[in-house]
Amino acid sequence: CEAKADTIQTSPTGYGGGIFLTGSGYYDPSTQRLDLKGMNIYNNSAEIAGQSLYVEMINVKELCKYGIAGEYVKGNYSDRYSKFEDIQGISANLTTFNSLSFESIQQQQSPLQFYWLEISNLTKISATLNISNINQPLQINLEGYNIIEGQFSVKIVELGQITKDDTHQHNFIKLKLINNYAFEIIYPPDDGSSEPILIEGDPQSQQTASFGMKDISWYDYNNKHYGVFASNDRRIFTGIDGKQDEAYPLEYQFAVYTIAGESIKRRKIFKSTIFQIQIIKTVETKQK
Repeated sequence: CEAKADTIQTSPTGYGGGIFLTGSGYYDPSTQRLDLKGMNIYNNSAEIAGQSLYVEMINVKELCKYGIAGEYVKGNYSDRYSKFEDIQGISANLTTFNSLSFESIQQQQSPLQFYWLEISNLTKISATLNISNINQPLQINLEGYNIIEGQFSVKIVELGQITKDDTHQHNFIKLKLINNYAFEIIYPPDDGSSEPILIEGDPQSQQTASFGMKDISWYDYNNKHYGVFASNDRRIFTGIDGKQDEAYPLEYQFAVYTIAGESIKRRKIFKSTIFQIQIIKTVETKQK
């Protein structure tokens, strides 16, 4: 099926290549009168949005959240592999939708997957770099909410070069605006070659998550800024306040060296630092 835009019409057209679902008033998802579990998405197209399905109703979010992972609206849509553009929607009634400009619809509509997605909310990130630990020299610890065991993953990205005149405000802007990352790595890897992230606590309350990394050849902590995004589906990664373009900062404040059994702290402060990483290094003394 195909939905084409008609420039002669005053109301929006070109939405929902297979199905355009609309209505007025409030729909109660618990009635299960709308059940698209058997929908088979294949070879549909729409000139504007919703290649196979476009849902326009006030409580589209509640419809998507009802059941398990959007089961009543997704059909054979795959959370992992389908295109976001396949099923889209907007929270509006038909009268409002018909009065919206093209630009307003584009700003307000969303892939339906974003509505049923369980977004994790991180509140604290800390890390320890111990190069004497050859198995897992980098340990990362996280705290937050809605961290789903068996599904949770993190993406570490390079945000840019550290400069001498870095300030807190400067880097906050940088974290928000940079989208083309020079480097990114997702943990745990998809091939199952590493240990899963250890998660403790209930998703509805404060949780902790931790993992270690063996290969840290990418981690240039003296010269580069890094940030962290989190995901419960390995596809949609979010940062601060659930935003996809604002990473949680990952930087360090202290370096701790152990030389001949004595601990010597070297304070290294960046004005942009928000979280702390401790660096532990063991240096063997030369025998005379």
